[in-house]
Amino acid sequence: MSIVADRDQLWRKFLYALYDATAESPSTSMLDFRVVAESVGIENVNEQANVAQWLVAHHLAEWRAIGGQIGISPAGIDSVEGEGRETAGVTVVLSVVEIRQVEVLLTEIRRACELNEVTVHDKDRAVFDTEIATINAQIKSPSPKRKVVGGALRSLGGPLLHAGAGVLGGSVLQMAQHLMR
Repeated sequence: MSIVADRDQLWRKFLYALYDATAESPSTSMLDFRVVAESVGIENVNEQANVAQWLVAHHLAEWRAIGGQIGISPAGIDSVEGEGRETAGVTVVLSVVEIRQVEVLLTEIRRACELNEVTVHDKDRAVFDTEIATINAQIKSPSPKRKVVGGALRSLGGPLLHAGAGVLGGSVLQMAQHLMR
């Protein structure tokens, strides 16, 4: 397993541990983030802080008191409860791991564009820019919707393939297919 996959697995465990520990009263419960991190095997103090901060930045957790007291957010609850389930009328949000995967993919797209490895044709530029903006808005949302991100990624795949970025376009389309399930 890669370092990124290992880290994502720990971050997901942290979120689940926070969910489990605050299940009786998630809107008011809080725990010391270091205790939660240690309970899932995150020993390094810097990594503990990074995990907590990442979850807060992605609206899956929230600081509740000075001194490192953290609680799960409504979006975090939705993410945990919605992961792996899709029922009629329920919007399923991206998991912590999926958000990270989409962020990595966006970073690869930006890098390829900056290095002129990908040149989006003028006729595709408006669609390309709009879909990137949609994805960025969704992953910053408290409830990033799987289907919205999946649809935007699918729209990006065409222009990327058209621009000659076969491997990158294929990765984008593969992620879109995963999210649209």
